[in-house]
Amino acid sequence: MPSLREAPKASRRETPRPAPWPTERVLLLGALMFVVLSSLYSAANVLHWREPAVLPWTIVDRAVPFVDWTVWIYLSHFAMQGWLVWESARARDPRPLFAVALSAAISISIFFAFPTTTGAWPWAPGPVSALGFNLLSRLNTPANSLPSMHVSLAALAAATVARVRPSRTLVAIAWACAVIASTLTAKQHTAVDVPAGLAVAWLSWRITR
Repeated sequence: MPSLREAPKASRRETPRPAPWPTERVLLLGALMFVVLSSLYSAANVLHWREPAVLPWTIVDRAVPFVDWTVWIYLSHFAMQGWLVWESARARDPRPLFAVALSAAISISIFFAFPTTTGAWPWAPGPVSALGFNLLSRLNTPANSLPSMHVSLAALAAATVARVRPSRTLVAIAWACAVIASTLTAKQHTAVDVPAGLAVAWLSWRITR
C-alpha cells in the first residue's frame, strides 16, 4: 500500500554548520586577527610590487559633495568590526571571522601587487573634523584605494548581524550604508572602489559559508 506521506522535494544542498566554538575562542580569534591583519595592512603601505597608480576622480566623485564631519562615520568602521566579532562570539560561529580574514587577504594582496591611491582633493575640513582626518592619516595608508576594505568589511559586518541577530538587521544595514557612503563624502575612496569592495565581500562570504 503506497505511503500517504508525500516525499519531500529536492532542495539545494547547504553546507552544514560547523560545530560551535566556545565564545572565548571566537573572541580570541577576533583579537588575533585584528593584530595580524592590521600589521599586514600597514606593511602593504611599504611593500609594493610597483608604484601606486593614481585613480582619477570620476563624474560620480565630483557630484558627491565633500562633507567633513562624515570622517567620524568613516572611523566608526572600527567599532562596527568589534560588533562583528562580538556577534560571532555570541553565536559561537567563527565563519564571519573567516570571511573577514579572506576578504582582507584578497584586498591586501591586491594592494601589494596593484597598489592604487586617490588624487588630491581640495578639501578644507573644520577644526573638529580636522582632528578626525589627522587621526585617519596615522591609521590609513596611501596605497590601499582599490578595493575599499571599509566597504567590504562593513558589508560583512551587516551580513553577520543579519544572520545571527535578525532583530538588529536594519541597524546593521543602516550603519554599513553610512560607512560606505562616507568613503565618498570624506573623499577617502573613488566611486570605483565601492563596487570592488562589495565584490570582495560577496566572494569571501560565499566561500566561507
